[in-house]
Amino acid sequence: MEQYKLEESLDTKKVFLIKRSKLENVIDSNFYTPFFVELIKKLENSTTSKFIKLSKVLSKVTDGSHHSPESNFIYTKNYITVKDLNDDGEIDLINCLKISDKDFSQLVKNGCQPSINDILFSKDGTIGKTHLVKENNFVVLSSLAILTPKPDKVLPQYLEYILKSNIVIHLIKRSMGGSALKRIILKNISDLKVPIPSKEIQQQIVDIYNSAYTQKQAKEVEAKDLLASIDSYLLNELGITLPVKNSSLEARIFTTMFSDISGGRFDPKLYDRTTTDLKQAIKNIDRTKFTTKRLKDILVESVAGDWGIENEGIDIEGYKKCLVIRATEFNNDYNLTLDNSRVKYRLIKEEKLSKLNIKEGDLLIEKSGGSPDQPVGRIALITNDYLDKGALAFSNFIHKITVDETVVNSNYLFSFLKTVYNIKLTEAMQSQTNGIRNLIMSAYLNQNIVLPIDSNGNIDLNKQIKIADFIVEIRSKSRKLRQEANSILEKAKQEVEQIILG
Repeated sequence: MEQYKLEESLDTKKVFLIKRSKLENVIDSNFYTPFFVELIKKLENSTTSKFIKLSKVLSKVTDGSHHSPESNFIYTKNYITVKDLNDDGEIDLINCLKISDKDFSQLVKNGCQPSINDILFSKDGTIGKTHLVKENNFVVLSSLAILTPKPDKVLPQYLEYILKSNIVIHLIKRSMGGSALKRIILKNISDLKVPIPSKEIQQQIVDIYNSAYTQKQAKEVEAKDLLASIDSYLLNELGITLPVKNSSLEARIFTTMFSDISGGRFDPKLYDRTTTDLKQAIKNIDRTKFTTKRLKDILVESVAGDWGIENEGIDIEGYKKCLVIRATEFNNDYNLTLDNSRVKYRLIKEEKLSKLNIKEGDLLIEKSGGSPDQPVGRIALITNDYLDKGALAFSNFIHKITVDETVVNSNYLFSFLKTVYNIKLTEAMQSQTNGIRNLIMSAYLNQNIVLPIDSNGNIDLNKQIKIADFIVEIRSKSRKLRQEANSILEKAKQEVEQIILG
């Protein structure tokens, strides 16, 4: 019988043949894609590593607590979940949940406290975050697996690095059938095959990664310092001196005139010393060089957003498929992040879309959302590179403003409002109900915007543009440094993969 062949026009990465004898009790096409088959072949034939189950190099595989103890800010013991690990495997012990001494002791008895040199591996939610335990002043939730290496078989630091490598992430995807990575059980972690080279090569790989992480961190610190300099630069250019923050009990007790609150908000944040001092600092500008205008007086358009309806993959007359910008897309350091898999497409009524009318220079304001440690009121600027992504809209939690370009440069206003947010003045313009922070738009639109003026007392747009361009350059340098930092780590990963694959 003539052997069956696929048409040459087909994409062999998606359409392929496999012999029945090669099936491994798994009926899942993703498991046998040419990419995975070739990767497994390389790992099995490697001259530098053994491709063996994790259980061979671990003395114990367990996880954290399967019930959540009561947490309260008055408690002091650390309770770690997957959300407390960042992508680099660092643990946030400051903002993690705090539990009582009694609950902590019980969880320690239950085996929920890792030992020094254990590996934490996230198995629920985001799969594959790893952390090498160097201090164990915490207990963990069941979303984290606790892996105890056999010291005679594997270096703990090598195991940490290899578990977060692209190779192992690919192997996890294969074992889970290519579905969205949501959960991996302990048995599958134990059965997961990984490359284990000799101790000498393990150390070589550890040295490569350590060097890369040191260089990466140096670049990231430099990038962070650049971003931190923006607020100081802008405030200095505008002659604004921030008051020294006083957190003493005496400073937090204050009085205010009844006439100041009559008919207004009965909210201490609006009248406390920090807020009033910040507002006064803005009022104290040199009036021969600067003027102030209320935000609402320099706008030509102010529009609320729309969430639209679910995109079911079919065309509906009178609606258009749009990328709907949410608070999730706001980047605290830069602007918007619209180039990842988390963006949301919805159907927006064409009539409403024409009113939203997103264009270059528009500003988006986060008016609802926030979190306990992140106030609402973040700002974003629409640029042409976002518009090139196709039809855009913004959710009902976002508000759009369009500025009068004869009075204010949109990039300058973006930087000014971002600084107002960073110095925490925006916090006095919000309320909180049911755990959700809401920006009080009337207060936000009534805030004073500092604008440079020339010797004749006219608005100096050229000065605004000069300030804005300088800040754009700072952000560009910072972003480039972060890209270089990520590139250093990726090059290290590629070097390690070449060593492992032999």
